[in-house]
Amino acid sequence: MPPSLEEIVAAYEAGAASHPGGKALPPGARARWDVAHAPGDRQIGTVLLRDSARRQWAVDVRRDARGRYLQLRPIGIDLERFRASADGHRPDEWLPVAPLEWTAFALLAAGEHGPEGHDDEELALQVRRLLDRLVREAQHRGLAFDEDED
Repeated sequence: MPPSLEEIVAAYEAGAASHPGGKALPPGARARWDVAHAPGDRQIGTVLLRDSARRQWAVDVRRDARGRYLQLRPIGIDLERFRASADGHRPDEWLPVAPLEWTAFALLAAGEHGPEGHDDEELALQVRRLLDRLVREAQHRGLAFDEDED
């Protein structure tokens, strides 16, 4: 059974060498935690993911005056962009995302991404599940934003 999202994030925070199931964490796991939680406004990074329908998304992980949030952009498909906030920003226009979930996206975005995918497949698996939920919820609520709104 793969480790839960809570267990994975706790392993990063602790600077552990491996996931609870014994699979090694990528090098610099604690450094990723530090990047994701460093003070100040910034873009943590962008992670490319496919949802369960095989649609590709670019997820920008950011923190600024609006708090911690995700900006999800479809790549090469006819779907709308949307945002999710871990701090309750614009609850009528942005999806809510738990702080733990935002942290999971941030940890993945702060990592290495090569042609084969992500360097932590346990974390990527959990984040893909989160992406599926967010995409379904955004489509259900009809959330989107204009290209020039930022």
